[in-house]
Amino acid sequence: MIGSYNGIACGNIDTGYGYDYVHATAKLYNAYGPGDLRRDWTVAPFRFVTTGQTVVRTAWTADQVYERSNGKWRREYETLLPRDQSYTGTNWPLLRYADVLLMFAEADNQINNGPSDLAYKAINMVRRRGYGKDVATPDATVDAAPALSKQDFQELIIGERLRELAFEGIRKHDLVRWGIYPSTMQASVREYQSNMPAALRDPAIAQAQRITERSVLFPIPNSELAVNPNIQQNPGW
Repeated sequence: MIGSYNGIACGNIDTGYGYDYVHATAKLYNAYGPGDLRRDWTVAPFRFVTTGQTVVRTAWTADQVYERSNGKWRREYETLLPRDQSYTGTNWPLLRYADVLLMFAEADNQINNGPSDLAYKAINMVRRRGYGKDVATPDATVDAAPALSKQDFQELIIGERLRELAFEGIRKHDLVRWGIYPSTMQASVREYQSNMPAALRDPAIAQAQRITERSVLFPIPNSELAVNPNIQQNPGW
């Protein structure tokens, strides 16, 4: 269902039906710098307006950010024909090289109490590709700022993983790993309350408000608690 359920809004099967169940946030859209090609690939700048059998690619206006769809698996590039309404031939990406590079940069920064040259090389390869540059050629216009502290480099990693891996099912696990999942989601509530259009606001707020400290861990099953009295249930459960 990749590109269908989480694809660009479209009511025509020949163009590539899209249910438009996954939208962007302003935080994601605004995370990309000027010239970052990943923004309009990740957050589709258009939708398909369907009237009968006529399909018109229609651009979103500048203030229509929250309405925009996940654009990564747009069905216009689908090779499995004829197209099915709900199913595609696209496989879910389990691990990409950009993810490996960012994991390496993060681990290097933690181990060395700051980024080494290798950490900079890894993250800059990802950034250069995002801006359409040669990944092996230094470019001061897109490369990470030099001499960053451990904390500042970690903040760069947090942002770069958001930009590079958006809509790939990784962000929640990253936020849990960094210990900022509940706080990030509660900050999202405030963002939605202030900025999200009223028609979209309530469901998004309700989902984000559900995330508390107990959301970091699953509950230990009662069957396990019953056979081992030394096990303590996870907080909040």
